[in-house]
Amino acid sequence: MRLSSTEIKKIALSLIAAIAVAYCYFVFLLSPLRASAVQMLQTTAGLEEKIVGGKMSMQEMARREQSDVAAIARSETLKAMVPDGAPLAWVPPRMKSFLSGDGVKGGVVRLINTFPIKQREVSAFVIDEWIIEFPHANFLTLVEGIARTENKNPLWRVVSVRIHANDADPEQQSATLGINTIVRK
Repeated sequence: MRLSSTEIKKIALSLIAAIAVAYCYFVFLLSPLRASAVQMLQTTAGLEEKIVGGKMSMQEMARREQSDVAAIARSETLKAMVPDGAPLAWVPPRMKSFLSGDGVKGGVVRLINTFPIKQREVSAFVIDEWIIEFPHANFLTLVEGIARTENKNPLWRVVSVRIHANDADPEQQSATLGINTIVRK
């Protein structure tokens, strides 16, 4: 069976058309699908990273909420411990009364400086630095009074003690006490 030249041309033209259709199918239909699939995989990977980041930020927020609850509790405790009113009105009498309970007569109580507290949860408070002068104090009685004052007042901290010997009466020394207190602004 011999093919005529027109049949050969038809077969060749059909093969070229089939190749053209296959080429168009792969280039115009499958290539965009593959590109779309690759883009979808990349988008999915990016979204998975965002999901992991979101979960981590949720854990961070839960941890911060727990620390905020603790910080608020500390702040509320601090508010309850600090009396209302201006510190100049209640700090000197309270210091003198605490130490006079131990038989130590305080002299002059002076406010030296005020420092802000840098922690955010207690930013409504400041640290006041006070100096108390004792013109006549027995060393042992003074030390016992200082220890009792620090134990009874957790917001007071003794930062310096200077004791000067008295030549006239060796049992009575003069002393200067530096105390920091936490007070409301």
